[in-house]
Order: sequence, then C-alpha cells, then structure tokens
Amino acid sequence: MSSTVKTNKRILALDILRGVTIAGMIMVNNPGTWAHIYAPLRHAEWNGLTPTDLVFPFFMFIMGISTYIALSKFHFQASGSVVRKILKRTLVILCIGWAIHWFHFICDGDFFPFAHLRLTGVLPRIALCYCVVSFVALYVNHKYIGWIIGFLIAGYAVLLYIGNGYAPDDTNLLAIIDRNVLGADHLYHKSPIDPEGLTSTLSAIAHTLIGFCCGKIILAKEALEQKTLKLFVAGFILMACGFL
Repeated sequence: MSSTVKTNKRILALDILRGVTIAGMIMVNNPGTWAHIYAPLRHAEWNGLTPTDLVFPFFMFIMGISTYIALSKFHFQASGSVVRKILKRTLVILCIGWAIHWFHFICDGDFFPFAHLRLTGVLPRIALCYCVVSFVALYVNHKYIGWIIGFLIAGYAVLLYIGNGYAPDDTNLLAIIDRNVLGADHLYHKSPIDPEGLTSTLSAIAHTLIGFCCGKIILAKEALEQKTLKLFVAGFILMACGFL
C-alpha cells in the first residue's frame, strides 16, 4: 500500500519532460554523421539559440523542480543531516564529472592528466548549481528568490555587455576570468570560451532557481487550472524577456 501511494505522488509531467530531454540529448549527440548535421542539431557558436541549446537548460530546470520537491520533505529546514546530504551529492556529481574527463585521457594513454584535466563541464555545472540552489532554499527566505533570479540575470547581462561578452573569442571577459581563476589547461579547448565555464554558471544558477520556483507552483494546494495558468503566464513573460 505504501508503495502505491509513493508511486502516485510522482509528477507525471516532470517524468515526461525528463524523457523528452534525454531523447533530445541522444539525438543531438548522435546526429548520424558529424560531417553533415542539420542546422537545428548544432549548437550556436556562442551568442544564439538553436533547439540543441535547449537540452542542457531543460536539465537545469528539471533539477530546480526536483530540488524543491526533495527539500520540501524537510520543510526547508537546515540540519546537519540535510547539509551533509547536499554536500555529499555535490561531491559525488563533481567526482563523476571529473572521472569522465579522466577516462577520456586514459583512452589516449595519459593516466595522470592532473596538470591539464578539465575542471568544468556538464556534471560539474550541475553539481555547483544544485549545491547553491539547495543552500539558497535552506537559508534564504523564499520570497526573495525572485529578486535573486533577477539580480543574477541582470548582473550577468551587464557583465556580458561591458566585458565583450557576446564575442566568441579570447577577449571575452568570461574567458578571461575563467583562464585566470582555473587556468587555461583546465578549461574546454575546442572553443575560446568554455561553454560550462565558472563565470557563466551564474546564469545557470538563475535558471535552476526558476525551476525551483516552478516546483513551488506545481506542489501548491491549488486547482490544476490555477497552477497551469501561473506557469503559462510566467513562461510567457520569461520567454518575452529572453527574446528582448
């Protein structure tokens, strides 16, 4: 009986979004041949948007919702056990990400690539965003999260504007900061700017917090029509701001 109740509490829409996102990830990672790829299956060089560029943000959004669901079980109250769980999960995800980079070097015969092992990447970014958002959820009044999102996005936009942040080259302020903080040897080498760099993680944190806020709406004790309307309006406003 308890198993049935637990299963019924799953959010079907979230599971569907996970499945669609994973299907999209598989498709863009396996386009058939890298010599001839359909334009929508390519990433934008830097400043731009294609359907492929939506896959990773979908994962961040999903993680934000899942973080709200997970921490709501503890009523967003910080405790030693909760903090340890967050830190442990963050460390595990980081280590898995670094191990994947390490495995790539091992396949090339380099068993000790610590001097040039990439520290950034998809899983390290997921780990950092999860950790930051979890601690924000525990230690910050939730009514201020919207302001934090706005501050991060606006601040990041200003940083891009004043720091040549729309240019995909070495003069980009994001690339300069990442090189000085992490070192060029520990960054992505296939483009001048690390797509999962340390500085650009600020906007990813904001994105994860948006998912967190949507999780709050989804779990609210309101009529489905009201929750759907709120999500639709929020999504429309955010898309309009994004296009602007």
